[in-house]
Amino acid sequence: MSMSRIDWEHLPEHVHHAVEAHTGPVIKAETVSDGKNSQIAAYVFTADQLVFVKGMPSDHPQHPSQQREAAINPYVAPRLAPTILWRVQSGGWDLLGFENASGRHADYGPSSSDLPRVLRLAGEPAQVDTPPASVVRTVEQRWAAHADPGTAERWRAGRTLLHTDFASHNVLLGETRDWLIDWAWPTVGPAWVDPVVLILRLMEAGHTAAQADAVCGVLPACLARRRPRGGGVVLGRQRAPVEEHYRARPRTVEAAHGPHGGAMVQLLVGHGLNRCAHDASTAWRTRHAHPPSGCLSRKATCPELT
Repeated sequence: MSMSRIDWEHLPEHVHHAVEAHTGPVIKAETVSDGKNSQIAAYVFTADQLVFVKGMPSDHPQHPSQQREAAINPYVAPRLAPTILWRVQSGGWDLLGFENASGRHADYGPSSSDLPRVLRLAGEPAQVDTPPASVVRTVEQRWAAHADPGTAERWRAGRTLLHTDFASHNVLLGETRDWLIDWAWPTVGPAWVDPVVLILRLMEAGHTAAQADAVCGVLPACLARRRPRGGGVVLGRQRAPVEEHYRARPRTVEAAHGPHGGAMVQLLVGHGLNRCAHDASTAWRTRHAHPPSGCLSRKATCPELT
């Protein structure tokens, strides 16, 4: 569900005062046009700092997504995401103030030189300690209602932290570091879920299923220490059915996260992707503080592909 964006000046005055209790006097604010999930998204300038502020009315139907982002932030910041500096809940509004994360959105196109950086960032959530159940839902809690009977049972062994929304505008590439932002849908489950979500986003950007499979294949292969037989590294023999389904419904990926997630789950498990559901990320994380040398660029020599 997208919502209309309003400018900082249109917030009630008492909300401005509540924010300035944390920031000091606001000199100016610049509305950000990117993104769909916040009614306020603006860079707020004071005499000595720049803060990114996002938020919405507390009674908005999408407000739980902001609650989730606030709850997960201590587990993913500053390693992956900008740190939340303060939170203002005043007069029916809920605003989060983030440290500024400078960067540009990633280019997911087939010839993009950004893809190695995207892959490195996509592998990072698996290195984060799994948050408690009070903070993050599991894959089966989010999507089991949309899956075939018994399918969700295969997900319960997965304990990897997942971002699940690898849209290109959620990846910021900076001069000194990269960021994975907008943690509105954190989930715990099998490590193959995020790579499959990324495959769909790459297809959205113009990759064929085979191309996207080749780009992302190293991630689940390294995490699960095996590759499916036949077809591509991730999709296996189901690559053609996935592409046929996706091309017929090119906006499928947009239905991934809300109550109408059935189409996404059909791609995740309905085409046999559960063959990748073995999740050995904990053992992998113990052995490797970082991905094995060459894992992101030289699949043939990666020791975790054997």
